[in-house]
Amino acid sequence: MFKRKEVEEMRDTVYYKDGDEITFGSVQNALAAQASEARLPMAFRMDHIKEGALMGDTTPCLVVFHPEHPTDYYNMLITIGRQGAYALVSVYAAGKSKQMGKFNRSTVGKSMIEDVLAGKASGVDLAIGVIGGLSGSFGKNKSKHQEEQFYYQLCMEIFDQVLS
Repeated sequence: MFKRKEVEEMRDTVYYKDGDEITFGSVQNALAAQASEARLPMAFRMDHIKEGALMGDTTPCLVVFHPEHPTDYYNMLITIGRQGAYALVSVYAAGKSKQMGKFNRSTVGKSMIEDVLAGKASGVDLAIGVIGGLSGSFGKNKSKHQEEQFYYQLCMEIFDQVLS
């Protein structure tokens, strides 16, 4: 189960006027067909997004993920809302990415060091930047990072083809 506060919108919601035909099954089948044609590995499972606190509602979602990286790449969540005859399809990102996290920590550390050298920050910031930059560098792999980014770009292209 995913928490609403931990998901981020990846693309604008798409509205389908006669949305009765739009189901998780039809979306999954269309995405799977496009991914297969592109030879892009894509797996699916159903889950929920928890809204609010302890007694909050849950929203069903179709989870799209890389089958070889189910826990170290971001998940993409698709929700389908209904308003009258309309179907509202939204895509969110959730989860964690090891490589993206390492690159973000490394980038933040480098920018803090640059600020200190430019006289924009203090020595404490330098120490934090060095520690952050070093800890972000451990296990960082540029080719894996680029491969992961490319996977997300290809997924978004497929989403654009299917959800338009």
